[in-house]
Amino acid sequence: MRASSEVQNETLSTYSLRKIASGLDVVVSNAGILHTEKAIDTKTEDFQRVLHFNTTMPFVLAREAMPHLRKVKGNIIFVSSDSGKYCSTVVR
Repeated sequence: MRASSEVQNETLSTYSLRKIASGLDVVVSNAGILHTEKAIDTKTEDFQRVLHFNTTMPFVLAREAMPHLRKVKGNIIFVSSDSGKYCSTVVR
C-alpha cells in the first residue's frame, strides 16, 4: 500500500465521520483481516496492510469520533476475534 493511498483513505474516513458525527451516540469498530501466508513468505507490504486495517483505522475512527462522543456521553465499542489470543491453525 502506498503512503498516499493511506493518507487518502484516512482523509476520506475522517471527512465522512465528521459529516455524520452530529447524529452519533455509539461507534462500533467490527472489522479485521487475516493474512494466512507463512511469515517467511509474507511481504512487508502485506504485513503493513494487516496492521493498518486492524490497528490504525480503528484508532483513527475512535480519535475522530471522540470529540462528539464526549459531548453526548457516547460510547466506542471495539470487537475482535479469538485469533489474536491463540495460535492459528492456518499457520503452515
